[in-house]
Amino acid sequence: MSASASSRPVPAGTARALLRHGLSCLLLLGLHLPGPSLAQVYRCTDPAGTTSYQSEPCRQHGQALELDARQPSDAERRSSEERSRQDGARLRRIEAEREASAELAREQHGQRRKHEQLAAERCRNYLAEAEQLERSGNRKSSSLRGEKDRDKARSLRDRHFSECFAR
Repeated sequence: MSASASSRPVPAGTARALLRHGLSCLLLLGLHLPGPSLAQVYRCTDPAGTTSYQSEPCRQHGQALELDARQPSDAERRSSEERSRQDGARLRRIEAEREASAELAREQHGQRRKHEQLAAERCRNYLAEAEQLERSGNRKSSSLRGEKDRDKARSLRDRHFSECFAR
C-alpha cells in the first residue's frame, strides 16, 4: 500500500462497522479468558441405581448441580502435581512388580515343562526297560535269571503305572 492510500478518511458507516466488529471480537476474547465460572452439571440415576454425571438434563431421576469451575490456586496446583508424581512413581513400582511376577511365572512354567518332560522320558524308559526285560526273561523261560527279569519287568510296569498314570 502507498502512503497516500492509508491517509484517506474512512467513511462513517465503515468506521462504525469496524468499531462494532472490534468490540464483538473483544467480547468473544473475554468469554474465552479463564476466570471463575459456574458449570451446570446434572447428576442422573438410572433405574438400576447407577449414578452418572452429564452436561445435559437427565431423562429421568436427575437433579441439577452447581459446580464451581474456578482455576486452582498455586498451592492446589502444586499439591496436584505432587500427587501426580507420587501416583506416577506408584504406577511404575506396580508395573515393575507386575513384570517381575510375570517373569517369575514364565520361569516357573519353564521349570514345570522341564519337569514334565523329564517325567515323560522316565515313563518311556520304564516301559522300554520293562519290555526288554520281558523279552530277555521269555528267552530264559526256565532259568532263575529269566524269572528275575520278569519280576523286575513287572516292578517297572508297576512303577510306570503309579508314577505315570496316578498323577
